[in-house]
Amino acid sequence: MNADWFMSHDDARRKIEEWRRCYNEE
Repeated sequence: MNADWFMSHDDARRKIEEWRRCYNEE
């Protein structure tokens, strides 16, 4: 696995949360 993936893991969680919000809106 790429080290960058771990570093951006926290950021990815935030993006997923935002994506879920948009997805739930529909």
